Amino acid sequence: MDAVVDAVHDAIEAAGLARPVMVGHSLAAIVATMYATRHSTSGVVNVDQSLRTEQFAAFLRSMAEQLRGPTFPSIWGGFLASMHIELLPPDAQQLLHATSTPHQELVLGYWDDVLNRDPAEMNAMAEASLANLRARNVPYMYVVGNELDAQDRAWLVEQLPQTTIKIMPGSGHFPQLAHPAAFATCLRETADWTTDD
Repeated sequence: MDAVVDAVHDAIEAAGLARPVMVGHSLAAIVATMYATRHSTSGVVNVDQSLRTEQFAAFLRSMAEQLRGPTFPSIWGGFLASMHIELLPPDAQQLLHATSTPHQELVLGYWDDVLNRDPAEMNAMAEASLANLRARNVPYMYVVGNELDAQDRAWLVEQLPQTTIKIMPGSGHFPQLAHPAAFATCLRETADWTTDD
């Protein structure tokens, strides 16, 4: 993950961008969030990625052998089913069915930290990142396809009080594809963001 954040930073510098709004969907939202803890940004838009990583990390570690072995395609099929592509418009479903079978090595590369780092170290890193964003008051938007349960909402507001939560019901894991016009409106709102940097 560190290498991905560094690569994103190199691309942003090469493009001559200053203080970008970082937008990431799913795991890329973790990249966007980590980027904002290390580099100057105007804020983060997190599309449907919980920042409460302990449970997911434990789940991944429990099936590490299957993920690394020949059963990966069936395991990935279970992840894909949980994303509820069937809720999307037909053209979005077609796009995802054509592009949502990643190479095993790619997935394992992105999940390497979760699978191999010490859980206590991972939790400490996550807590430090959230504290950094909170202290700097970095604007944060959380766009999700389903209403948050009360516990998750309370946790997020406690960790990042500056968060704006946008619910796009009936979207599954892809609110940006289920409601593209509403998502574009969310992105337009970031034009007014300022930080305490």
